[in-house]
Amino acid sequence: ALADGSVLAFGEFDLTPGQPQVPAVVKITASGEVDASYGTDGYASDLDLLPRTDLAVDVQGRALLATTDQFVTIGQPIRLLRLTASGQVDASFGTGGEVVIPDVRGIFNRDLPILGVDAGGRALVATAERPSETPVLYRFTESGAPDASFGMEGRMEVPLPWPTPWVAPDGSVYLTNSALAQDAPPEPRVTHVLPDGT
Repeated sequence: ALADGSVLAFGEFDLTPGQPQVPAVVKITASGEVDASYGTDGYASDLDLLPRTDLAVDVQGRALLATTDQFVTIGQPIRLLRLTASGQVDASFGTGGEVVIPDVRGIFNRDLPILGVDAGGRALVATAERPSETPVLYRFTESGAPDASFGMEGRMEVPLPWPTPWVAPDGSVYLTNSALAQDAPPEPRVTHVLPDGT
């Protein structure tokens, strides 16, 4: 929830009568109404979002979205987008509002990219690289550049299959393994990553 009690959520919505549902971000006010001042009539929808999308919100109320295709067997780029607090594409992020992480999906696309954001607005994306399906964690600066102060030029390999990041207030990251991953160990595991990626 945002500071005012409103909520941003991702889903597929019937925005045009008689047309297929559209992937979009919606803003719901604290009273449970669609906030018509956000995006277009409450929805940010012209984003070419794909079926597997994760959403995180930074302290300024800006939505970050990591999106990739649902049906892919040979690797698939992840697009990382940021919206302004009013639901428009944030052109100050990456190139025209987005960053592309090329060809990082594993051979079998079992899980969606998992997204986190720290107090400084830095986005973290957990996924797997092909062809080895090595679990990796990327961090990007607030402007969308790879964060050279994290791991090796903004990238680190992690010892958990399909990790889910939780960002602590001090900028460190706690990673838990996904119980849904085919190769996940049966017991929960947690890895603590320091702010510099070690």
